[in-house]
Amino acid sequence: MYPALITLGIVLCVNLIKGLIRVLGKTDKDPSDERVFSQAKILVPIGGLGCLLMGLIIFVGLQSMYVGEPVDPAMVPACSVGFAISFILLSYGLWYRAGIDRDKIWSKFGKIYSREIRFSDVTRLDKGILLYKLYVGKKKVNIDLNSSKVTLIHLRLLEELQHRRFDLPKFTIDDPGWEEAAGYWRKWLSQRLYHNHQMFYDNNPEALAYLNSLTETPTHYDN
Repeated sequence: MYPALITLGIVLCVNLIKGLIRVLGKTDKDPSDERVFSQAKILVPIGGLGCLLMGLIIFVGLQSMYVGEPVDPAMVPACSVGFAISFILLSYGLWYRAGIDRDKIWSKFGKIYSREIRFSDVTRLDKGILLYKLYVGKKKVNIDLNSSKVTLIHLRLLEELQHRRFDLPKFTIDDPGWEEAAGYWRKWLSQRLYHNHQMFYDNNPEALAYLNSLTETPTHYDN
């Protein structure tokens, strides 16, 4: 029972810290800055401590069983599960990275896995619950609406909408209502940018003027 509670506590602690980081995110940063995301500072200590603690309990339990002392039969399996979860957290903290730059959204797990979506290749934007989705063909990435750390994506989509069309929620690029929908999304994305980076824009009138220019309907598109 106790190992399961410890594991549950580790998971809840990680989610709480991640939530606090999101809520306390600063809004005075330039939204055009590139971002690299890593949970190493949180997950490496928590996962490492969990592995050490679970491993120690398993070692003591096996040693007690070897000398014939009574041991709860569920202890070793339960601690093994706790060790596995802690190891996953540790591995995620050590090797998982994600980021956003002017060209793409990317993620990787060491040398095992890598993935990217380039803004110039986006074919569709769709909306979900508390998120929106970007597609390049069948590849998809979900964007958290409430995070001020991914607003470079908002900026790059606004810039893309200034020179090319891509499918929008309920509107393909050939739909007569596409331009009106694009105007809605330009306004929505710009409002998100300003809301999440108000301190920056209030102190940088040139950047604010550029943001406002991205809400205007372009005179022509490349496609």
